[in-house]
Formats: sequence, structure tokens, C-alpha cells
Amino acid sequence: STRLENYQCASAVIDRILTGAWISLKVL
Repeated sequence: STRLENYQCASAVIDRILTGAWISLKVL
């Protein structure tokens, strides 16, 4: 895989984690 693919994968993972954290905060 290329560096760009690795970056896009990391961005997707981070975005998913941030979205999950945001939803958790809204629930609280």
C-alpha cells in the first residue's frame, strides 16, 4: 500500500473514533 492509502486509512479510523466519542458525549 502507498503512503496515501495509509493516510486515508488512518483518517477514516480517527474520524470514526472522533464520531463515536462525540455521540457518547451527546448521550451523556
